[in-house]
Amino acid sequence: MSLVIVYYSEYNNTKAAAEYLAGKTQAVLVRLRGAGGVNPLKSLLQATANPQNDIGAQIAEHERLILMSPIYAFNGVPEIRGFLKHADLRGKRVAIITSGLAVEGRFSTKVSGQYRELIEQAGGKVELILHHQGGKFQAFSGEAFMQQQVDTILPRVEEWLRG
Repeated sequence: MSLVIVYYSEYNNTKAAAEYLAGKTQAVLVRLRGAGGVNPLKSLLQATANPQNDIGAQIAEHERLILMSPIYAFNGVPEIRGFLKHADLRGKRVAIITSGLAVEGRFSTKVSGQYRELIEQAGGKVELILHHQGGKFQAFSGEAFMQQQVDTILPRVEEWLRG
């Protein structure tokens, strides 16, 4: 089973979480890069942005994909939406992991639903949706904090990988 983690991180919180999860699961990491700077208005308007790197070839060989995304302005990240609108996910088994200031709830459910719809349009099959506490907005909360947050969802990820 081959696994790739695709993530977007502006302040390194999701980056720290993705790196830690990749180490625990032997996953390949692919970071989406944006044009620079978080744009809360784009998030609020549910706009998309084309990521600055083409990752189609990097994800093609993997059977499973974990999509890790922070929640900005109560919405998904434009770069993640842009990636999903152009991705070929046919046959991919996908897990969505969001992180935000708030614990799991209305906004994480909304963002996961947005991503699920785009993943299914791209041919992927969402099999797992999780949320963990994220870092502070516009600040890095530290590797130890982010690792603790990933540890709260790690058993469910490991169970998904076994199935």
